[in-house]
Amino acid sequence: MMGYRRNKNEVVSFAALVLGCIMCMLGAIAPYWQDGKASYSSLTSHQHPNTSDDVSLQGGLWWYCYEKPDGGSRCDIYPAGENEGADWAVRLCVFINVILTLFSSLAAMCRIFCQSVGRTICQGIMAFIAGCFGFAVVGLFAYLSDGGYAMPLDGVTFDWAFYVYTVGCSLVTVTSAQLCFVHQLQ
Repeated sequence: MMGYRRNKNEVVSFAALVLGCIMCMLGAIAPYWQDGKASYSSLTSHQHPNTSDDVSLQGGLWWYCYEKPDGGSRCDIYPAGENEGADWAVRLCVFINVILTLFSSLAAMCRIFCQSVGRTICQGIMAFIAGCFGFAVVGLFAYLSDGGYAMPLDGVTFDWAFYVYTVGCSLVTVTSAQLCFVHQLQ
């Protein structure tokens, strides 16, 4: 039943697609897309006269974490802001990206490991669309994070989850071409 001869290109494509999917999922949930400084008073909604006012903040697409002046850290979801529609557009695109990437990974797995013949062009097209949504997320986030994504920050820099997500989208997009043209390479 599982004794089909598998094309090496298909297996490599599947492995790269799964790796890209994992990287996109990790980037989507991690609160480390941006790093900057924020006012502790603005984060807690009241004044703390005996504390340094600026705290280091790391933020993702959905939530942010910061170091409290008295030690420890706290994580919370973003408050409603002035770019609420744009923030939700980014979140919708990342949701579509992760769902399509996961679905194309599962479809490629079923196609490669359960069928002996056929083409992987459908999975390639689906992965390409997922990659396009991923790059839309990267572009919108880079544009919106000029002064801080979803909340104002000073000294904003991109953090590791942003780069992990970007590499994951790149893997998915490159793999989509390989899935579309894998039979022409044989």
